[in-house]
Amino acid sequence: MSEKTANGHSVDSLINRLLMRSSAGREAIENCEDPKEVRKYILHLPSWGDAVRGAPNEFLRSALFRPTNRNIKRSYLKDEAIAIIGDGEIRYTGEELRQDDEPVWLQLIHWCRGKPIGEPVEFRPVSMLRAIRRCNERNPSSRDYKWLSDTITRLTATAVVITSHRLKTKLGLSMVRRFVYQDNDGNRLPLWRVWIEPEVVDLFGGVYYTQVEWSMRLSLPSGLSTWLLGFLSTHRNPYPVKIDTIMRTISRYNSTSENSIYNFRKDLSNALDELVAVGFLSSYTIDKFGLIHVQRKA
Repeated sequence: MSEKTANGHSVDSLINRLLMRSSAGREAIENCEDPKEVRKYILHLPSWGDAVRGAPNEFLRSALFRPTNRNIKRSYLKDEAIAIIGDGEIRYTGEELRQDDEPVWLQLIHWCRGKPIGEPVEFRPVSMLRAIRRCNERNPSSRDYKWLSDTITRLTATAVVITSHRLKTKLGLSMVRRFVYQDNDGNRLPLWRVWIEPEVVDLFGGVYYTQVEWSMRLSLPSGLSTWLLGFLSTHRNPYPVKIDTIMRTISRYNSTSENSIYNFRKDLSNALDELVAVGFLSSYTIDKFGLIHVQRKA
């Protein structure tokens, strides 16, 4: 008789579905003769500790979660190319995602890592709000709950297509597969349920994902500094990068005028100062050619 998950689903059926849809699953079968090891590999994300949060490098090196001022209205994007530094291409459809959406997705993925892929993550909304430090000492307000439901709904209504040499094929998925938080009368449920796309396991293979220091991420103001933390975390020894490269990637400044470049350079220096203050960087310099050199703290 087939094993059952905690939700009553057949483990074998989940494996078969993943084998058809996941390149990671197919490669695991080809390279491993032990069914138990195959099952373990397919059904779970990698394991990491509570002090960090895992994210695919393609997401952290791109403008998928843009560091845009929260007072600016979000755009709706349709099959739009998202700028990325390095290998890969991302095309996105949905309401624009920003840096304040990212910790919610990171926390959902964090809760997923110890569960079989395909099983829902169940949580009290207050647990999420406190995990991302939306509210610590105070009790959440109705505005906090609405913000959280709007954020997860926005993550659900997305289509992301990733092309990368390491994936070998285009991978399309939604940031969140399914979200249940209200009853039929519109009342907030005590436990919210979120399903993550099974294909997300492909993005966490090998060395192609990064563990971001969670306390640092939460202590920084959401925006350019949190984006830089994610981007620079993808390299143990970050290589020099041009100011212009970052400026064009995150698309905060649409103009290449001298004034825009000056303003961005000022904001960038402030963000790098914040990374030094939280202990992520020991130092940084910007040379006369506009190259940013950083030294991560050991």
